[in-house]
Amino acid sequence: MPFPSPLLVIRHGETDWNASGRLQGRQDIPLNTRGRAQAEAVGLALRDRLDISRFACLSSPLQRASVTLDLILAQLPGTPRNLGRDARLAEKAFGDWEGLDMPTIAQRYPEQHARRAAEPYTFRVSGGESYADAAERVRPLLEELQGPTLLVAHGALIRSLLVAIGLASPEVATRMVIHQGRWLELTAAGYEWYSAPGWGDQP
Repeated sequence: MPFPSPLLVIRHGETDWNASGRLQGRQDIPLNTRGRAQAEAVGLALRDRLDISRFACLSSPLQRASVTLDLILAQLPGTPRNLGRDARLAEKAFGDWEGLDMPTIAQRYPEQHARRAAEPYTFRVSGGESYADAAERVRPLLEELQGPTLLVAHGALIRSLLVAIGLASPEVATRMVIHQGRWLELTAAGYEWYSAPGWGDQP
């Protein structure tokens, strides 16, 4: 599908739940100290690479994403067009699994855990969304974007976004690591990762 070029896509900085491996989904978990440093470093790196003043900027309404955008913009000169928050960029809902880590999920929900492993793109936990659901949710937003755009969102949502745009297959997207402290630049030719100094070798 057509999309504005360039399109910068950034995952929020780290939270304590990220550090402990817990699924966050729609839980509104704040950035930790490391996450705030990641966001600031991305802002400084973007300042040195691009003229962000010509970009429209938009984030998920969850604070780990919205605060990441605020910290990024604080490092940049000029006044990019901050379009605020859009619920279509919120993280994929993990329903009953939110707050749990994968070993706990495998122990409590062995059958569902196995189904997820077999069908990662279409699997939907009780009370949650599949990657396919999230792709359909974000597609109308992508169709509305015009001109250079910067989005701050979440790991699972970004995987779905790459499928919605047509830059990754479901099989590839669901296996991708969506890094923190880096950003994706998307064009019609594909996508490329860029790292903030000091974060390129971080998981």
